[in-house]
Amino acid sequence: MRLAEASCTEGCCGALYVPIQRNGDYVLWDEWRNPDEDEVDLPAFCFEAQEHQREV
Repeated sequence: MRLAEASCTEGCCGALYVPIQRNGDYVLWDEWRNPDEDEVDLPAFCFEAQEHQREV
């Protein structure tokens, strides 16, 4: 899922992507990616699935 994009365009200054995976009662956001950078220094986030669903 793309969470953010530069105000110009992704091709110019990048964007922030994260796979969102559900595993039973939990949702995991991990393996952050920016096509414009080699590494994205963000930790994994784990949410309770019901809480995640309410917020989304």
